[in-house]
Order: sequence, then structure tokens, then C-alpha cells
Amino acid sequence: MVVMLLPVNAFATQSVMLDEIADKIPGDAVTISGSTSLDEVVVYVLAPNGVHVYVKTLKGPQFTDTFTLLSDTPLGMYTVVAGQGSVVATTTFAVVESRVTFSDVTVNVDAAARKVTVEGKISSGSGKSVTMRVFDPDGDIDYVGQTVSVEDGKFTFVFTPYAEKTGTYTVKLGAEGVAEPYVTTFYYEYVGPVPVTGVSLDIKEATLKIGQILQLTATVEPENATNKAVTWSSSNEQVATVDQNGVVTAVGKGTAIITVTTEDGGFTDTCIITVEEVPTVVTISDVTVKVDSQTGKVTVEGKVSSG
Repeated sequence: MVVMLLPVNAFATQSVMLDEIADKIPGDAVTISGSTSLDEVVVYVLAPNGVHVYVKTLKGPQFTDTFTLLSDTPLGMYTVVAGQGSVVATTTFAVVESRVTFSDVTVNVDAAARKVTVEGKISSGSGKSVTMRVFDPDGDIDYVGQTVSVEDGKFTFVFTPYAEKTGTYTVKLGAEGVAEPYVTTFYYEYVGPVPVTGVSLDIKEATLKIGQILQLTATVEPENATNKAVTWSSSNEQVATVDQNGVVTAVGKGTAIITVTTEDGGFTDTCIITVEEVPTVVTISDVTVKVDSQTGKVTVEGKVSSG
């Protein structure tokens, strides 16, 4: 990150800027570079404990210098300060135990489905945040994402290129402890929106009892259609209703036609729903039979209930 600080009363020509510095490990070379409107700047580097590990005066307007970290340099965040008087700039870099690297990075492009899958491994293992930036053929940011690595450091990104452009896209992967972004490219051919050509229901006719429900499933063609949204409707909601998930509820005796309609193209399919009343169930209980031995008369008694 480049940081530029100016005092409130500074002239517009008085400025100092420092370039970003990637993470380092002990023994690495550190290059400090930037620009200034001053004739010269004093540059110093502070260790995490506040001790100066580097001090030097460099000439403007463009300045650069390199120094080497000791093999036993303490780990932590180091601060670089460059400037003169109250006109200063700062940036930071981390000294880490070992560099984090990416491996087994692959990019799979499914142009028909307008999907790109990026997979790989990060050496720091599971539970690590991995960031990805994708640049379109013109160098503009197309996608920015973040995920967390799983077992063995594996990670996956799945995205749809935003730019409606054909050409070479650039992928840059980053994570804590990664010195420089991992860079790879892929070729993407923009095929444009895929129109819907039809829709079909899995059930064409059904008979339900009042109170029963039925799940209808709509299949939009082709499979890679860009807009697969559909709406549902009933010709008689006194007989059967349908929600926007295709769930039909039988509410009254009669016939209703359930229609699914695609948002793209207005294609339709239907299912005929016949609703029947629930038959009355008669229950006989507590039955007793009495026989009059003298007359031979037989008496049967009991209870009848319906529901």
C-alpha cells in the first residue's frame, strides 16, 4: 500500500510517495523506491521494537536503494519512513518465517455456461484466506473474490466474467505471507446471452383430494440458458393454488390448470389438476347383539359416527 502524508500548509509540489514492498523472509534483499518533489529524502526503516535497521539519504525526484536483512532478523511488521521535515510518506512490509506459495493452480473455462473455475493449493494449509482478482482483456478489474482454504490447503473460486469481452483474462491470487501475487491467465470467448427455447413440466395431469399438495418441477431449455426464471399461475384458485416454487395445493372440488411461464421468451407448459372431495368415513362402534330366546328376536345396537 502506498501512503502519502502532507502537512496542512504544504505546497502542492512538496510530496513524497513510497512504493509497496512485498513480504520478506530473513536474509532477503529489501528494495525501497518512490518519488518526491524534494531534492532529497531521509529514508529509515523501523523494526517491530522501534529500532532503526536502515537509515540513508536518497536523492529525488526518483529514488531507490536496496539493503539486505540479516539472517536472524526478527519476524514482524517493519515500517518504512521517507521524507524531510513534516513532508513524509510511510509504508510497511512483513518479515515472515517462510513464504507462502501457491501450487496446482488450474483454470477451467465453460464458455457455454459462462462460468470459470479456479482451483489450487496454498502451502499454509487449511483455514487460510485466499483472495483473487481477475482482470479483463483491457486490464480492467472484472472480478474480486475471497475464499477460505480447506483440507490440504485446497481452494476453489467459481465466477462468471462480468465483462462482455473475448480475449485473455489475468488472474492474480494472494494471501497472507505471499510475497508476490500468483499470476496466471485464461482465454474466454464471450458467447452472449443464451435464449430460452422452451419449458416442460414433470407432471401433466394429477388428481388430488382437498388439502393435498403436489410439487411440480419445471425444466427450462436449453440447460445453459442465461435467464431460467419462471412464474406460476392457476386458472382457478378456488380449486387449486400454486406458489412460485411450483407447489400446488388442492382447496376445492373441480378442475384447474396450472401454468408455468418462462420470463425469457414467454414459453409455457401446463398441468391439469382435478380435485375431489374427501369421502365421508362412517365408523360403527360399541356394537352389541341381543337374542330373545323365547321369541327368537335379534336386536343389534351400536354407535355410528362420521368424519
